[in-house]
Amino acid sequence: MHILKRPGTWRGFVAALVLAALLAACGGSPSAQGTPTPLPCNTSAAASATSVPPGAPVEDICYATEWPFPNENLYNTRVAHSTIASTNVSKLGIAWTIPLQGKGSTGADVGNPVIANGIAYLQDGASNVIAVQYATGRVLWTHEYNSPDYGPNGVTIANGRIYGVTASGVFALDAQTGQQVWYDTHLATGKVRFDIAPQVANGKVFVSSALTFGGGIIYALNAATGATLWSFQTVVDKMGQQLKATAEGAWDALLIGPDNSVYAGIGNPYLSLQEAQATPSRELYTDSIVKLNQTTGHFGMVLPGIPQRLS
Repeated sequence: MHILKRPGTWRGFVAALVLAALLAACGGSPSAQGTPTPLPCNTSAAASATSVPPGAPVEDICYATEWPFPNENLYNTRVAHSTIASTNVSKLGIAWTIPLQGKGSTGADVGNPVIANGIAYLQDGASNVIAVQYATGRVLWTHEYNSPDYGPNGVTIANGRIYGVTASGVFALDAQTGQQVWYDTHLATGKVRFDIAPQVANGKVFVSSALTFGGGIIYALNAATGATLWSFQTVVDKMGQQLKATAEGAWDALLIGPDNSVYAGIGNPYLSLQEAQATPSRELYTDSIVKLNQTTGHFGMVLPGIPQRLS
């Protein structure tokens, strides 16, 4: 594993990351020299004014006006705190760009960054992680995995660590230095691949496989060590598990509920008409939202989408 710190320039880029209007509108607090300084944060006071689920990382409270999680917060509301309006949008322009070198099967830029304390953390299509000072565009560190992925990927920040996935595993990095804390690759065996950003709450990393044959798997990992706490199989029918039907894991970062729950939107299965007729099976719980207990992974409920039977 090769770690680069504070490189001056990047060469031979595949694509360019442009972070201008959104980042300029976020509520960070860089110093006069452009170096982020820690925000003072009374977590109890901030929590009372901010809607966060129990067990939310400190970043969800202190940097709630930035974008500390893949979908803005653990409730996946995706509401930007911005001053952009119809009266000033025409004045927006590029503040800076940096190149993205790593390319996956769907390109180099397949996941949005997360933003906390004036720093944007992002991941390219080859699973490499970059920390960028968003006031200046200065790269603070990179951590290279060179693991081409399908996407959407992306990272999240929780309690001073950056969590993310490669095609073959789940990792944790130190948010200040980019140094690896742990990297678990034993989960990605056989059919399982990862390319969905994780969520973190209550000391657990919740992550799911995505494009997977025979049904996906949702995992809860120990955030400190990466050890597996529980797993949930998204297709329960034995015939369905043997089929080469893809996209049966979660298809976005999981939602952390307010009642010790976690919600996952499970993707659709795909078989040709001929394959479906020849091998009828129930593909539960694809095309559904499932609710699981955070502590045990036990099934809570299902909100079905389209009918689940392939025959």
